[in-house]
Amino acid sequence: MPDRPSRIVLTGFSGTGKSLVAPLIAQRLGWELVDTDALVEQAAGRPIADIFARDGEARFRDLEADAVRQACARQNAVVAVGSYPRPTFMKTSSPAPVPAGPGGPCGPVSPIGPIGPVSPCGPAGP
Repeated sequence: MPDRPSRIVLTGFSGTGKSLVAPLIAQRLGWELVDTDALVEQAAGRPIADIFARDGEARFRDLEADAVRQACARQNAVVAVGSYPRPTFMKTSSPAPVPAGPGGPCGPVSPIGPIGPVSPCGPAGP
């Protein structure tokens, strides 16, 4: 039997439902919910819109890459990545890519199978 993963990372384009689904999965598994947008805002001390307006996208992407690495260091966590980050998780201020390891910055990718039906209104099962 394969080992059970210690984190689930939800990625996708803006508006695809990551922030809607992530808390449902975290609650169902009894895991921590980590939102990388919240980590970015916490690190910068201001909203993402302000980071873009004052510092530009390059600074936001640096903060986002740091947030993804920080989130992926946690165990038993459901990570909602706020936007669709670059696959290399390369810091824009650095020409060298950030080492990601097999499967991405969060380690090996392995499916865990169904955890039961969920709906926007909450878990739909026992």
